[in-house]
Amino acid sequence: MVRTPPARTVTVTIRKRAVPYPKAPPKPAPAQRAQQGGRIGSSMRIAFPPNYTDGDSSLLYDDGEKVIDENGNVNYLVSIPLTSDAGKLWRRKVGTFLAHRVLDIDRSRRSVWFVDKFPEGYALYEHRKGPSYKPRTDHYLVGCELGHIFRSPAEFALHAKRIFDVANASDPSEAPPCECKYCSGAIQSDISRKLFNLNLKPRKKKA
Repeated sequence: MVRTPPARTVTVTIRKRAVPYPKAPPKPAPAQRAQQGGRIGSSMRIAFPPNYTDGDSSLLYDDGEKVIDENGNVNYLVSIPLTSDAGKLWRRKVGTFLAHRVLDIDRSRRSVWFVDKFPEGYALYEHRKGPSYKPRTDHYLVGCELGHIFRSPAEFALHAKRIFDVANASDPSEAPPCECKYCSGAIQSDISRKLFNLNLKPRKKKA
């Protein structure tokens, strides 16, 4: 009788192929990075007209000194550079407004634009008031020959439009009148709601 040898047990190891990592999304174009990251791309800038300004540098203030009073408070005004956070914010809001609603550069109104700088004769200031360790800060754009002091980009936007209107008019006297709150007497909350979609409550008119 022939005996059959016992069957051998063979262990087979199947190696799985490594799953490749998903490819990284393509890097956005420089102009897109400028919008997404807040960087100012060269193609996203707007310059005020060189042939006209209503700015008057003689109206600018000297920088104040930080003096702490007996209560630990400060109250002073200093000019701030265009590259500061507030400077970038003002330049972005004014530039984007001009690109979308004045110069008609982007009808989709989705891009972000910056003005290179403020009109000649203007400067941005920061008012620091309160406890010296953390004072309240407010920003003002100063230099308008009419004496207007703009407290926000929304206040200055329509006045910036006026500068472009005068510069581009064949006869400056025929340029449309300025519609900013100071020149027209309009209520700023109405302007901001219309132009910037800001949900501001209208101020009650004084009796």
